[in-house]
Amino acid sequence: MSSPKRIKLAANRQTSRGMHPVLPDELTEDSPLVAVFVGKIKDPKTTSKVVLSLNSCLPVAELTHLKRVRCGEVLLFPAESFALDQVHEFLEAKGFDVQLLSKEVRIVSVARIAPKTKKQHTRVHAFWPCNFHSDKYIEKLSTNTLYTSTEIAQHENYMKMAILVATTAAKLSLSRQLLGVVIVDPKIPSVVALGFSEAHENPCRHAPMKKFSTSRSRSTYMKIPTRKMLNIDNSFLQNRRQRETTGIKKLYNSFFVMF
Repeated sequence: MSSPKRIKLAANRQTSRGMHPVLPDELTEDSPLVAVFVGKIKDPKTTSKVVLSLNSCLPVAELTHLKRVRCGEVLLFPAESFALDQVHEFLEAKGFDVQLLSKEVRIVSVARIAPKTKKQHTRVHAFWPCNFHSDKYIEKLSTNTLYTSTEIAQHENYMKMAILVATTAAKLSLSRQLLGVVIVDPKIPSVVALGFSEAHENPCRHAPMKKFSTSRSRSTYMKIPTRKMLNIDNSFLQNRRQRETTGIKKLYNSFFVMF
C-alpha cells in the first residue's frame, strides 16, 4: 500500500480575489440628506440665547445629531411645508423672538441621520457640522482592515478544508449536498471540528449539526475506511501542549479522508 499523500493547504496563500466584508447599505452608501431652513443671527453675542430659545420652543428631535449653529447661522427646522417668507411667521407662532435673527433665510441640505463611518461623516460635514463618534469595529469593517493578510490566508485555508470535506463526502456517496463545515477556535487558532451535510437522510443532520456527532469519536468520523487515506496537513490543528493547557479534547490531530 502506498504511503498517504499530504495536501499542503498552506501553499499558495496569496490570492488575487481578496476577501471583502458583506455590509448593510447604511454602512456603504452615503448618508441621506434632508432640506432645512437656516437663519442668520444678528448679534453673535446672542447666540446662546437663540439656541436655548429654539431648543425650548422648537426642538428638532430627529436632527439632534447636528450642530445647531455654524458660522453665525442657526438651524431652524426642516423645510417641509413652508415657504421662505413664512418661516418668521411660524417662529413667532411658536413663541420665538424673531428680532434675534436677520430677515435672510435660506435652505440647506444636512444629514438626515447620524453618519456611521468616517467616510460618511466627511461628506455630510461639508454640508453642515454634525456630532460623530467613530466605532473602531465598524470602521475596520467598512475599510476592510478587520483582518490582517495572515488571518485572511488562514480563513482561505479553512474554507479549502471545508470544500475538501464536502467534495470527499460527495465522492463517497455520504452526502448529496456539497456542504462542508469547519469549526475553528480563533484564540489558538485551531480546528475544533469538521463535518458535512447528511440532510438527505434527516433534515436535522445538516452540516453544522453533523459536526457535533462526528466529533464524538474518530471511528465515526465520515465513516471512511482507513486502508486508503489522504493525510491532510495538520498545521492548523492543535498540538499536544495546546491540547493539554486548554483542556479541549481534540480528535483531529491526524485527520484523514479517502479519495
